[in-house]
Amino acid sequence: MSNLVNVLREQHDTEAALALAEEGLATTRSSGDRWLEAIFLYLLGRVALDRGDLDTAQRCDEQALLLFRELVMPDWQSFSLVKLAFLAVVRGDPVSAQCHLIEAVDISRRFGGRLNLAECYHAMGVLASHIGQHDQAARLWGAGEAQLGSLFSSDILDRELMDPYYAKCRDALGDTAYDTARAEGRDLPRDAAIDQAVAWLATAS
Repeated sequence: MSNLVNVLREQHDTEAALALAEEGLATTRSSGDRWLEAIFLYLLGRVALDRGDLDTAQRCDEQALLLFRELVMPDWQSFSLVKLAFLAVVRGDPVSAQCHLIEAVDISRRFGGRLNLAECYHAMGVLASHIGQHDQAARLWGAGEAQLGSLFSSDILDRELMDPYYAKCRDALGDTAYDTARAEGRDLPRDAAIDQAVAWLATAS
């Protein structure tokens, strides 16, 4: 059922996705399955963001994060923190976004995998773009592409959410500078890329 929610989201059928996610959440709560409850809360947050309902997205993401902490699932904690960071940027709160991302990056470095770090890079790039550091944003996105490599997951920040930030950054830098900065991020060795990103993030807000 959870996979079907993402299929419906990709088809832009948010009404059906919402109904299915709500049904899944009710079913898992009645059965006492805390893991699936957390997953459906996470999915409801994604659907709410698709629909522009930021309050519901925030509430669902915060509840999902609490459950993922309780269940000791660091990779999903990182995914939830990145979503909360993105929401903070959308709401114009870069300080909260920075705090969420510092924790997400720390968890991803210690317990997560390439997908977790790739999503962190993309969210850090959104924050950098929001505060006007467009060159840094492009480098972070390039590092995220290198981290992701040939992997693919629907858990990476949705392209439709990212596209306005890519466009804003490209417009600010110009095509050549944007492409150059993104290539610089892709070409960085992985250890150097994350060290530079962590150092930048400490002063990002």
